[in-house]
Amino acid sequence: MRKVDYEDENSLNTQIKRPRTFTPLQNRPPLRVVSASSRPNTEEVDLLDGVNPKAIGYYAGEIFENMLKSEPLTLPESNYMTEQPDINYKMRAILIDWLVSVHGKFRLMPETLFLCVNLIDRYLSLKEIERKYLQLVGVCALMVACKYEEIHPPRVKDFVYITDRAYTAEQLMKMEVDMLDTLKFNITVPSVLRFYERWVKVTGIGEKVACLGKYLCELALVEYHMLRYKSSLLAVAAVYLAMKIVKIDSGSCGKMFKLAKYADAEVKGCARDLLCLFQSAQSHTLTCVREKYLKKENFEAAKIKIS
Repeated sequence: MRKVDYEDENSLNTQIKRPRTFTPLQNRPPLRVVSASSRPNTEEVDLLDGVNPKAIGYYAGEIFENMLKSEPLTLPESNYMTEQPDINYKMRAILIDWLVSVHGKFRLMPETLFLCVNLIDRYLSLKEIERKYLQLVGVCALMVACKYEEIHPPRVKDFVYITDRAYTAEQLMKMEVDMLDTLKFNITVPSVLRFYERWVKVTGIGEKVACLGKYLCELALVEYHMLRYKSSLLAVAAVYLAMKIVKIDSGSCGKMFKLAKYADAEVKGCARDLLCLFQSAQSHTLTCVREKYLKKENFEAAKIKIS
């Protein structure tokens, strides 16, 4: 790995509280078995996961509502670049594209990438940064995201190495302290990916279509102007557009829009911007996201044509 050249586009609460009371599993209403293809409503879809403790379907509705409520607290400013005198949106795009490559080389969890980009944008919304330290901000955000999401995160020296030792371990750890202090340690984020996973389950789209939608979400990470859209809106628009591209009946989308609390016009406006990203990705100078989704393991989603 090398230092990013931004001029070259080719390159705790201490009070113990009593736990909330809960209904034992054996006392809960019996599960109703329904066809996944019919997708009658979100409650029944969630109950299908009732026997899977990892899916926590019994609480899925409450969790989703809490995500919607907490979302405004973890969004970056959509125009923060106007307050940054030494960096611009092109430099940000180069940084994110490079981080997508690093994320792949480290074989990290998908959520780690989304959290990393959120931390970068929120930090830059609050702090002015010289361009020579922008890569340090990006690597630090990835390190923090790894510590939060990964079981075995890379070591500090690994992050120093991927910058071709452009920064020292001491600089990286100092930046970590400043970033966490600036963000008030608020790094629990309802990201685009978490909302997207919810709508994939509700709509019942297949794995290949879901991968296409995820590709759209990652293309949006690189583009600064997509910060104008909330994570929850981007997720709905990605599902909607993926279904349109592969010509799946999108009759269930109206209910999805309503559950997500967005008007049809809002979702379709966001979907149009995602479509522009999808169509221009083939000729874009920043290629890491597209190359990732050209692989068979990602169903070659980047090769899908619009007919």
